[in-house]
Amino acid sequence: MAEEKKKKSVYFVIDASGSMQGKRAGIINTAMRGVFENVIPEIIAEQDTKVELSLAILLFSDRFNDGVKWILPKTLIEDIANSKVEWTDIPDTDFYGGTPTGQGILAVINDCKHASNGETDINAVAPAIILISDGDANTGTPSYEEVLEYENKGNIDYSAPFHYSVRVAIGIDVTDECRKRLKMFGQVSKKMAERGLNPYYDHSDKYDDKLIEIIKSVTKLTSIYKS
Repeated sequence: MAEEKKKKSVYFVIDASGSMQGKRAGIINTAMRGVFENVIPEIIAEQDTKVELSLAILLFSDRFNDGVKWILPKTLIEDIANSKVEWTDIPDTDFYGGTPTGQGILAVINDCKHASNGETDINAVAPAIILISDGDANTGTPSYEEVLEYENKGNIDYSAPFHYSVRVAIGIDVTDECRKRLKMFGQVSKKMAERGLNPYYDHSDKYDDKLIEIIKSVTKLTSIYKS
């Protein structure tokens, strides 16, 4: 009997609140186009054949029901490539509302915890979660801090996949206080750190290709290598 493949998911959790309008929104669209056009084919070419990799993308803003909107449910990257799925730019005017970061993270926790039968998937390896935001979590229940605090207290039955996940935060034009808050999210293993992955990336000086390359690099590192 053939060995059943391990399943890994990479989640993008993207801030779609009003503070992300303008160049922040533009750079996210450009970077995510690059992920679909360039990074996914590279990942498929280099991916461990024993791992079944899926990609999922959600936006968070308090203008959405429950604070979140899945724009790409969990989908195998081979299906994305074979179906020629492309990134559809999010209009700048669609970035508005408050910032319920906690609800965005909670939606990922709920999604990566359960298989279709409601049980934890025993074939799943630790997911990777990439949070992109300016760090100004200012609304929503539970709050950003409440979600992280609950997980850090060791409530493994509640959020085991999140507890063991590779977590990377990318801050865009953040204040010192927001930078501290985003750094609370990041978590990478020693092995991943040795491969060059950081738990937090800062892009506060200007908007240029640097952020695009960061997002591409983080996506590839968290996808190709087991965590």
